Amino acid sequence: MTRGALTKNIYQYIDTADDKILKAVYTILEEHARSKEEHESMLTKKQKAELDKTLADHKAGKLKYYTTGQVKQAVAKALKK
Repeated sequence: MTRGALTKNIYQYIDTADDKILKAVYTILEEHARSKEEHESMLTKKQKAELDKTLADHKAGKLKYYTTGQVKQAVAKALKK
């Protein structure tokens, strides 16, 4: 179901819901908004921008990852020099 269809259906249900259901939906949405604000406020704007850039680079395949074994080998090799 698309976002538009979900929104339309939710509005229809809300229009016919009783007070108990409306309060429950409101509580869920309020908690979601509060949780989202708390998570977003944990980072500075600079940290969020850096995280967003790193995520975009990851999704674009621009990052290179190493296994623990590869890192241990590289460290051991560097220490031998």
